[in-house]
Amino acid sequence: MVEIERKIELFNMLKLNPLWVDILKEAIENEKKNKDKDYYLGFEWYEVHASPAILNRMVVNRILDISYSSRSSTRYKVRDLELVEDVLKQVEEYLEAKKAPQINSEGGIPEDLFSVIVGHDDIKKIILKSLKASRPVNILLYGPPATAKTLFLSELARLPGSKYIIGSASTRAGILDYLIEYKPNYLIIDEIEKMKGEDYAALLSLMETGIVTRMKKNMREDVTLKTWVFAAANDIKRLPRELKSRFLTFFVKPYSHNEFKKVAKAVLSRDGLSRDTIEYLVDKISRYSTDVRDAVLVSRIVKTKEDIDEVIKIVFEKR
Repeated sequence: MVEIERKIELFNMLKLNPLWVDILKEAIENEKKNKDKDYYLGFEWYEVHASPAILNRMVVNRILDISYSSRSSTRYKVRDLELVEDVLKQVEEYLEAKKAPQINSEGGIPEDLFSVIVGHDDIKKIILKSLKASRPVNILLYGPPATAKTLFLSELARLPGSKYIIGSASTRAGILDYLIEYKPNYLIIDEIEKMKGEDYAALLSLMETGIVTRMKKNMREDVTLKTWVFAAANDIKRLPRELKSRFLTFFVKPYSHNEFKKVAKAVLSRDGLSRDTIEYLVDKISRYSTDVRDAVLVSRIVKTKEDIDEVIKIVFEKR
């Protein structure tokens, strides 16, 4: 039970943080290369080409452990190497399937963008117009959990040059690293209401001026970007008023039971499952959840109807 839940949790984290996939691959390679050494203390940040800030976020999320620490050095090890290797294979298959969307001639927008989302035609129309605008138009979606908010963001993450982050897992350095290192055309933020005050300041500067600033070794680095920001929140009361004013804001209504089933089937059809398996999975999971993310995560770890019954019993029936 614990292992299945952990696999689902880890898959979701790595799917939304593809940079972590490459880091973990290097970490695992490093550990295997040194496994026969008597005194292997773990890898350092430069050996996996990742900043200490990113590695420490992976420690917080129980993916890595700090295996050794001194004034001059911090070393890390993968917490559960076999489990992480297993999930990495699934995530890489998922990311590979996402690499080749059908693209039209208007700014690289996939032709089937939002095709899996039932209803919300007004939001779709405004987002598509914003993508064709000559200057960034920032959009914020809010509403209760298990609506189409995250589904909208997942679709927008298919745009070329997009980067997806989660507000609850971000730090100021993390957001600035993403912006300055990757210079995204589109910044996709889920759970924006859980970001820290410093993050809001960096984001406000981006949306207001198009400039982000990072201080490094007493040197100031200014970068000018042309970045659209798309964000989602369950509640926007905590968001700074000046930040909210930079967004076009939409309330996203919850899906009905039947709408959820249509959306879930459309989303799962992209992942190569058989029609019968999709029908069975959606019918079973709809008795416990109307969150499309639950259907997607379960689909990643099942192959048969028996698998579906077992996972749903373990994960959902005991909630």
